[in-house]
Amino acid sequence: MNRHRLAAHVTVTAGLVAGNLWVGLKFGMLPAPSVWSETAVGVCFAVGGLAAWWLRPRSRTGPWLLALGLVTLVNNPFEFLLPTALPGHGAVVLIGGITTWLQYAIAAHVLLGYPTGRLSGKPDRALVGSTFVLSLVGGTALLLTLTPDPAVCANFCYDSPIQLVNDRALFLRLRLMVNLAWLALALVLMVLLVHRIARATPPRRRVLGFAVAMFGLSWVFYIGLSIAVTVGSVRSPAAEFFRYSHQWVGVVGLPGTFFVGLLRERLAFASVGMLVGKLAQVQASEVEATLGEVLHDNGLRVAFPTGDGMVDVAGRPFEPPSDRAVTLIGDPATVVLVHDPALADDRELPRRRSHGSSAGTRQCPPARRDTGAAGRGTSVPATHRRRRRPRAATAGT
Repeated sequence: MNRHRLAAHVTVTAGLVAGNLWVGLKFGMLPAPSVWSETAVGVCFAVGGLAAWWLRPRSRTGPWLLALGLVTLVNNPFEFLLPTALPGHGAVVLIGGITTWLQYAIAAHVLLGYPTGRLSGKPDRALVGSTFVLSLVGGTALLLTLTPDPAVCANFCYDSPIQLVNDRALFLRLRLMVNLAWLALALVLMVLLVHRIARATPPRRRVLGFAVAMFGLSWVFYIGLSIAVTVGSVRSPAAEFFRYSHQWVGVVGLPGTFFVGLLRERLAFASVGMLVGKLAQVQASEVEATLGEVLHDNGLRVAFPTGDGMVDVAGRPFEPPSDRAVTLIGDPATVVLVHDPALADDRELPRRRSHGSSAGTRQCPPARRDTGAAGRGTSVPATHRRRRRPRAATAGT
């Protein structure tokens, strides 16, 4: 993300924040601290998204977090209990009737897309797609049947501009069905996250565990909010407590998960360049154990490229297993790290320098079998195979 795009996003966010505070403090019936809290939640998501986008430009987590913040700020006037007679009230209800639910769909994408911001499997894509469909279909159905109770909402009743059915009982039944559908999708999301935790490396398992804990706690507060609104009112102390707890736990859980993971990653990789630069002074038996401890990968292997393939720290021929990722260090490569693929997903390291030499990292495909003129198979990294071909062609001319 360049500076011009960053400035544009900051300008849009600042405009929405100013609009939130003006509308909420001047016209809304929520107390001023509540208006500030609602606005601050959107700001946290938006600023967290911009920071994540800046720090990890190739990850989509930043744009999705920014989108969540902007949608939250657009939705906030719907939460400010604006007077029914206020001009533009119908547009606020129409937009808020959809964006209220759209926030949860975006949050589901952020959780399942961690850390790259991309959905990796069919179950993930199916679930997130279902949340977006439910946001649109469920939100529209509630707007078509929205029937407020004047005895409860008084002069801030939400009158839907597209209401087709004026039936309070039908509206309450539909709202219960929509809430139950969201609860079912939340349970599926929890199952997918727990499954991912079971297959994750220890560092990512701890980060995902934190996300699952925050997600579960947030939904406990959401259920409490639904019960408080149903048996009481939207302005009851219980409803206020559950609403703000639900929101701020979500703030801690979504941007918090990304930045906790990023912090752990940066701390782990901070000393990699120094360690690689000292490989020549470290005993062979300690190289892999030291790097593996720093990167939290007990199966990490270190290899060195040669003209005839790769050798391990003991000088024996080595070929990476097919289920491990391979990273070349240096340009040209002098060291090869064979590690858990999750490490490659978790970081996008810039070019680093150690002891005056380049220690940039880049991904390469696994080593392949290369048959030379001598007729014997040799394990050679694809990058070295490509380097040797021009020399062979030159020799033959």
